[in-house]
Amino acid sequence: MAFVSSPLGHLPTNTMTPEQLTNLKSIFCASVTDSMDIETLIEIVYEQLLRSYDSYDEIDMQEEINSYFNDNGEELNNLLREVSAKNVNYAGTTI
Repeated sequence: MAFVSSPLGHLPTNTMTPEQLTNLKSIFCASVTDSMDIETLIEIVYEQLLRSYDSYDEIDMQEEINSYFNDNGEELNNLLREVSAKNVNYAGTTI
């Protein structure tokens, strides 16, 4: 891979193939996540999952839960009971 010099004089610009760019992203993500503690990783995954469900309606969410747990709706019913509880915090546990 030939790199073209950037205005900074040492950084390559726009010379990667799509495969190389994907590989660079993958290596960078591995490096970033390797340096994170478990609490940070959990927070990132939680936020990403929550964002990914933004466009889901009630039916989509029920199907996702049933598909994930594959338990004939048992966990969905448990979660719905938690949602219906008077005081539920963001993590879904009754307080």
